Amino acid sequence: MGHSRPAALHLRRALRLAVASGVRHPELRATLGLAEVELLEHRPAEAVRLAERVVELCHTGGYRPLEARALLVIATARLHQGDPAGAVPLAEQAADLQRGIGHLLDLARSEALLARARGV
Repeated sequence: MGHSRPAALHLRRALRLAVASGVRHPELRATLGLAEVELLEHRPAEAVRLAERVVELCHTGGYRPLEARALLVIATARLHQGDPAGAVPLAEQAADLQRGIGHLLDLARSEALLARARGV
């Protein structure tokens, strides 16, 4: 986790610049990056808060790849919080999006999380 602090600083700076520019895609990417850092730092509640914001904005804006990654962050956080039953539908939704857009690497990540959540 040694690199997560500098990463978070750079992502926060990127987020400020993106918000100031009014361009949505970089804002979503930076917010998602921060959610992933929070997950790495064992702060699942904060990861979920950030990722849920990304899901909301992606869903209305049509940014399906980022929406799927954000759903995977939330599913991972649920699993880390001891809620595998809560992780399953989120990982399934992420996998469905990834399958639909052809993101095979992220699809493999979602399927691996599904297997862990289901205890397979």
